[in-house]
Amino acid sequence: MNHDFDAIIIGAGVIGVCTGFELAKRGYRTLNVDRRPAAGSGSTCNTCAIIRLHYSTPDGCAMARESYFHWLDWGRYLGVPDEMGLAKYVNTGCLVVKNDRNHDLVNVMASLDELHVAYEDLGAAEVAARFPWIDARAYAYYLKHQAEALVDLMPALGRVRFMRIWAGLADMTPDMAPILDGDLGFGGLYLDAGWGYFGFKSGPVAGKYMAEYMATGERPEILRTFQLKRFLENRYSGETASAMKYGHWD
Repeated sequence: MNHDFDAIIIGAGVIGVCTGFELAKRGYRTLNVDRRPAAGSGSTCNTCAIIRLHYSTPDGCAMARESYFHWLDWGRYLGVPDEMGLAKYVNTGCLVVKNDRNHDLVNVMASLDELHVAYEDLGAAEVAARFPWIDARAYAYYLKHQAEALVDLMPALGRVRFMRIWAGLADMTPDMAPILDGDLGFGGLYLDAGWGYFGFKSGPVAGKYMAEYMATGERPEILRTFQLKRFLENRYSGETASAMKYGHWD
């Protein structure tokens, strides 16, 4: 067995696999290394798998938007049949509610406008008329029910004040945007990490541009926003499109 590889990729989730796939299409011999037993068996297979475009920066939105067209025709992107069947993508709409935590979606709408992505900006009355079955009280009841169940299981939690709720680990960065960089001071080392909550949907395009970067040595323009040195230069990307925020960066 030949153990010579042109690129070794640490990680075999959607980001790592797409990067290896794009390099392979360029003729590179690649090896993905992961502690999990199979490709995509870590956080990728546990993702919500939501393909959305509402991000706070044009670059973040552009990455997701370009990937969206790959998800629409996944078989064509892969270029090979799968006897077990391909992952099915269901194209639906998305209702995002403005609130103080997402800054009333001002930056999100500006990013969508810059890329000429169509959307509807609905007022409360319009939402109620179009979606009369939505009842915010139902969500409050659900949270109350879950809290009561936890207290029954562990009475000591009855004195705990809930600040936020989540499960699992997310590789977040201070500005909630990924690091896509090869200018790290180590020849041949490239970093593609810190995707947090939107790596899944942008995987195909992240792989495409990182493969281009690695193959040519020229950084694609779309990746400039995501350089590691932005933290040293206080040039945070401003990606805060999620309704939630994490840690002490609130």
